[in-house]
Amino acid sequence: MAPFNFLGLGARKLFQYARILSTIKHDILLAQPQEQSIGDCPPDVLPPTIARFIEDALDLPENSGQVIWDSLKSDVWGMDGLPMLVEEDYMKFKQFGWERGLNRVNCIAAYTIYPPNNTCVNSECTNGIILKKAKARRIVVYTLENGIQPAWAVTLYCPGCNSTYHNNFVVQDTYRTYYHGIPQYIEVGEHQYVEDRLAKMWINHMLVAWVSATNLGKLYEMSFSRHDYVNDTDWQFVTRLSTSQVWDSFVIYSLLDDKRRAHQQLQVPNNGVQADRFKNAMQERNEHIIHYGQPDVVNHACDKCLRIYEKDGEIRECQTVVGDGVCMGRPCCGVFACTKNLENNRHQFCGDHFSKHYECAIQGCDAPTSGDASKTCVNEEHKKIEQKYTEKGSSLFLFKERSQKWQDRQPTSVEESAGGPNVDREDLEWYEINQQGNIHVGAQQNLGNIGEDNDTVEPLKCPEKPAAGSRVFKAQFGCRRTSDEQFLIRPCGVIYARATMYGMEAVSNVLRFTQNAFSVPGARKPAHIFYDSNCLARQQAEKNPWFQDIGMYVDVWHFKNKHKESHEYCQRYCNPINAPELLDEEGKWYFNSSAAEQHNAWFGRYLPICRDMLPEKYDFFLDEMCRLRNIEILKLYIPICYKAIV
Repeated sequence: MAPFNFLGLGARKLFQYARILSTIKHDILLAQPQEQSIGDCPPDVLPPTIARFIEDALDLPENSGQVIWDSLKSDVWGMDGLPMLVEEDYMKFKQFGWERGLNRVNCIAAYTIYPPNNTCVNSECTNGIILKKAKARRIVVYTLENGIQPAWAVTLYCPGCNSTYHNNFVVQDTYRTYYHGIPQYIEVGEHQYVEDRLAKMWINHMLVAWVSATNLGKLYEMSFSRHDYVNDTDWQFVTRLSTSQVWDSFVIYSLLDDKRRAHQQLQVPNNGVQADRFKNAMQERNEHIIHYGQPDVVNHACDKCLRIYEKDGEIRECQTVVGDGVCMGRPCCGVFACTKNLENNRHQFCGDHFSKHYECAIQGCDAPTSGDASKTCVNEEHKKIEQKYTEKGSSLFLFKERSQKWQDRQPTSVEESAGGPNVDREDLEWYEINQQGNIHVGAQQNLGNIGEDNDTVEPLKCPEKPAAGSRVFKAQFGCRRTSDEQFLIRPCGVIYARATMYGMEAVSNVLRFTQNAFSVPGARKPAHIFYDSNCLARQQAEKNPWFQDIGMYVDVWHFKNKHKESHEYCQRYCNPINAPELLDEEGKWYFNSSAAEQHNAWFGRYLPICRDMLPEKYDFFLDEMCRLRNIEILKLYIPICYKAIV
């Protein structure tokens, strides 16, 4: 064969040669001997598999791949790789590279994900040589700009300390220890990776548009999937993005970002199922926020929430906070006010009360259920009530209910089931059995299913007295939910603290939550607290020394529209006009005491997303949304130094 003159190849093909080989530099290095594996210098010889791949892809003469390499290797080695690939290059990988490396370590694909280091970084390991014991597995990478990409993930094993290095983490013993920072490609499954920019975009969609993980997966499938380039028959694994993978990208990205800001490393079990792998890490983060508060807001002060004014020749300060609740919640134990976690969201009771799954669902009856599929005992009336509950899932229920109401002669004070078959299956229901044996249904809406401000919700009332000869039963066939989410909001909109109320928004619970929230390290008690039920809360707080130097007022809107002028205590102690520092020089309200109402309109829209979450993920998700919203709010205001004024 005559010497090959690569200069006669043409600039277009030469650039394509350089782009493709610069993308797979790690594949080229992995096949080299130790002395040729230093990343700063290009090796002298192309691996035979890669040489044949580039010759086939560019339709080059045999052995010409190495000849060109001899002249261009330094230029190729200095290129950036992936960002330079064009559509034609990806098709070359598909046509000539996807199958070539099936049984080889140096697999050929546009995306091959390696560990960040090719040497062992364990400080206790004496093995200082470059790692060559590698394993490769097929994966799918979900990217922002290039859609779904078939790829390979390579792991490197260190025989000196038995550590296995992955792209995101190192496995030692039974734990995964993630590297510092956030990787470019986040492993959300053994064979699935998500680009960091894509994960961040999904998080932003959740923050500003309340888009669920399910819909984010559908949007990606519709907009970025590129089935003309790759489909399920082209690769070993299904390319469709699952809801759980979207959620895992959120959880892992957020955990790694939290550890990055704390200059720590994330460690999780390597064994077990993916769904449980990050549960303890999320719980650890949740507890940290309880004990130390939301990041960057404990000491926050701006001219919207802190007023510095002069009185009697002295410079004084006044910072306020607004309290309110949103009626939304998650599944919880069916025993009132029990705070133990459910094992999964299909259970009605926690581990401590698990035996109640086998007790009759009629309140006041603890007889055992009549069978595995039954939720009531052998009592005939109880079984008829369960049958009525089951019928509600049928499209005929509404018509039967209306016909029955028309035929009944005895009047009933039970309110009609709102919407017939669409009544929430988790509501607390009343069943009235009249003298004819017919059953009417009434329901109190489960407040944890609403996602609205408490003030907009008035639950249906239980009949005070049944019709003559009728009997009323209460039943809870579905799961119980937490009552509401309680918030403390700065007038500027910054979310200071959040807490879940299990039984109800009792003012005693709100007082306890407020005291705990302002007892974290670095916190300072507010001068005044706005709360729509402060006329009740203040009376309970009178015996608590912690509240003695805090003004407790009803916010302006509620005081004007919801509180009676005849309520002497409220008018005397809870009228915000009693605190002159709450007014500016023009006699207008200085602070936005309706900040919580505006916050609730944003927060309540997360109900469809998190209504079935268990506590660890529920708290983690909502805390992260609050943190990110705080970041956006803080961008609007210039913080001022918060120092105690002596």
